[in-house]
Order: sequence, then C-alpha cells, then structure tokens
Amino acid sequence: MNPRHQNYGMGWAVFVALLVFGIWSQQHAQSAAPGPAVQSKTMALTPSTISVSTAGMTGRLDGLTVITLVDTRTGKPVESPDLQATLRLRNATADQAICLLSGTVEYVDTAGAVIPLTKDQGSAQFSFYPDQQEGLLPGQGTSQALRVPFPQAALKPNTLRDIRLHLTYRATPYRSATVDGLVTVAG
Repeated sequence: MNPRHQNYGMGWAVFVALLVFGIWSQQHAQSAAPGPAVQSKTMALTPSTISVSTAGMTGRLDGLTVITLVDTRTGKPVESPDLQATLRLRNATADQAICLLSGTVEYVDTAGAVIPLTKDQGSAQFSFYPDQQEGLLPGQGTSQALRVPFPQAALKPNTLRDIRLHLTYRATPYRSATVDGLVTVAG
C-alpha cells in the first residue's frame, strides 16, 4: 500500500476520532453544568390581614405574602411572583344560604388604577372548593388557601396601594317550615 494513502487514511481516522470526542465532551460538559441555583423569596405585605365584608359575608384575607423564585447568582426572578393568603369567610345572614362560586384579586396602584398582570401570568381568578359551592348556612364559616399571580410592577416601592377582592356567590333564601299530619295509632 502506498504510504501516502496510508497517512491520508490515518489523518481521516484521527480527525473523525477528535470530532467524536469533541462532541461527546461538549455534551458531557453541558449535562454536568449546574442549572441555576433557585431560592424562594418571600415578602410580607403590610398589613398582613385585610377585612372582608359584603352584604351577606364577613371575614378576612390572612397572611398576605408575595412569593417568587430567584436565581441566587444573579438575583433575578426565575418565575413570576404569586400572592399567597388564606381567605376566611362566614355567612353573616340570618336567613340565607350562600354558595361561593369564584373570586378575582386585583392590585391597585397609588393613583387608583389597576396594575395589570403580564400576558404570561394569566389572571388572578380562583374558584372555591366544590364543598363550599354547596352553600354556607347562616353562621357557618369556611377558609381556603389562595395562590394567584402578583404583578411584577407592584413589587416596586410605593406602587401598590390596595388589594381588591371580587367575590361571586349566590345567596338563596333559607326558610324553615313546619308541617302537621294527622295520624292515629291503629289498634
């Protein structure tokens, strides 16, 4: 065999081997590279409790906090922030059952305008648990954990003024009636 062809073939073999090794080492390095170090950051809102009062319900929104995931190396958010709280409601009527259906949270700035969520956050709407939709009798209470999107713009100092809670519910008359039936004991 011609030594020139032998060196040419050997060169191609070395080139292909180096190419395969380079691709393998690059993939291995990418898979071994650590992902972003993520940490949950919690910010309390002041006050941490808001009173809730409608024509038929009383209660409060407790433990108002904003939770966001941040990259510990850059300090930048990895995900959009969320509002987390517990909604506690009590039927304050004397003669109605209240069926809780849904709710929406809005964020209001210092000028009184609603602070919008970004398109990728969706909406701050929530539904009540199915057992709460059956109805709260007079005097009964319930609670539900909420976690809804929070606008990034509201995290800036002196921007957020109010949290507005819209509740959708159905109040139905709760009546008590007595029925008499004439009976006798056979005998």
